[in-house]
Amino acid sequence: PSAAEASAAGPGEVSLSARSAQFRLEKTRIAETAAALCADNELIFIDGGSTTYQMHPFLLEKNLSVVTNSFAIARELTRSRSCSVILPGGIIYPESDIILNPFDNTFFGNFEAARVFMGAAAITSRGVENRDTRIIQAEKAMIEHSKELIILADSSKFETSGGLLLCPIDQVTRIITD
Repeated sequence: PSAAEASAAGPGEVSLSARSAQFRLEKTRIAETAAALCADNELIFIDGGSTTYQMHPFLLEKNLSVVTNSFAIARELTRSRSCSVILPGGIIYPESDIILNPFDNTFFGNFEAARVFMGAAAITSRGVENRDTRIIQAEKAMIEHSKELIILADSSKFETSGGLLLCPIDQVTRIITD
């Protein structure tokens, strides 16, 4: 598909705003717990997603370097005077409000993050799953260049299948859930 067709289609079926409205209270509590793990002067990765998006209000007063593929999270964190925000180049997918580069995933290799925060389509006996190969490609690069992998997932993620394995569960440092 052309760049215009790709950006219109985007990964995932449901928009970020619609996903954010589901289990909102649970996601906010999960996000607050996750943000409490961040210490001043750290560099962290935050993957785009409806639960990771809820972290932004709890990070605004922290002195952090945040590398994210989420246009939505970056937009919110730029209101902070203490957070430095770094975005990769690529295609902005409006429905999911993320930026993905289908040609080059060396961007995250320029950093060494204290931790990466990411959601999941599902958590199964196989491990952490997602539904889109383009997202998984970026997520694997983040995991590879982080000291800790922290999954943020409301309890509905344990009742489903994502279809595509991101990583086995033993790669996960911590799961924060309701």
